[in-house]
Amino acid sequence: MTRITRAIALTSAIAITAFVFKALDVGMHDAAERAQLDNMEPVRIVITAPRNDGQVAATASGFTF
Repeated sequence: MTRITRAIALTSAIAITAFVFKALDVGMHDAAERAQLDNMEPVRIVITAPRNDGQVAATASGFTF
């Protein structure tokens, strides 16, 4: 009986440790992604073409109205 109890305890400890390491890994990835997004400079769009009445300039993705 002692052998089975120790095996169950070892298996539980390994599973809990794996879960904790995975949670830490996810947390570190989230923090790194937030830090990277905080350091990004905003995108600036400069329109140099004159705007004609009734026309809307198309975006870089090709979307038009």
